[in-house]
Amino acid sequence: MDELNERFKLVKEWTQLTPGEFAENIGVAQATVSHILNGRNRPSTDIIVRLCRQYPHINISWLLLGNGTMLGEAGALPAPPDDKAGFASGSLFTQPAPAPEQGNEALQALLANTSSAQAPRTEIIYKERPPRRITQVVVCYDDNTMELLKPEK
Repeated sequence: MDELNERFKLVKEWTQLTPGEFAENIGVAQATVSHILNGRNRPSTDIIVRLCRQYPHINISWLLLGNGTMLGEAGALPAPPDDKAGFASGSLFTQPAPAPEQGNEALQALLANTSSAQAPRTEIIYKERPPRRITQVVVCYDDNTMELLKPEK
């Protein structure tokens, strides 16, 4: 299994969530997380960004490259939340969103690159065509017969 996948798996285990809860928490399909955990796929940039937005205390440098520790600065976060990130008690909509750490420059650069990237623009060109005429119409019936209709000239 890829080292990035192993670190992704460590983050999932640290959260103490089931794969389904973890997938829902970061906003991806359960199958996507399952494929990453099993080593079939590597996490995409979008998944890494989602993970880091949901868990801003995760050291992006550690996640991507294996540098440093998982939780960034020593003692930055003592343990995962006991209520499984809002699943057991309270409403997800009434809890304040966690603020991203200011010192995580790698995450900020990754977020800046993904948010400023725009989809390529496609220009649609409409060309004038000469008027067309219907030459024939085929009518198919449910008894497997058909009728060919041609306009009178």
